[in-house]
Amino acid sequence: MIDIDRVRADTPGCAHGVHVDNAGAALMLDPVLAAVRAHLDHEPRVGGCEAPRRAAPALDAF
Repeated sequence: MIDIDRVRADTPGCAHGVHVDNAGAALMLDPVLAAVRAHLDHEPRVGGCEAPRRAAPALDAF
């Protein structure tokens, strides 16, 4: 079962009101935002082709 209180706590946009315009994209959760930021920080160091290869095991395990 989804722990709605945890999801809301992990979603900064929930603190600002109700988000109903999610047809294209929902509010991003903190863990997702952290993963995207980490990848964007990593990519310039190893390159745009190598970064996804290195991320593949974590993505496959998801």
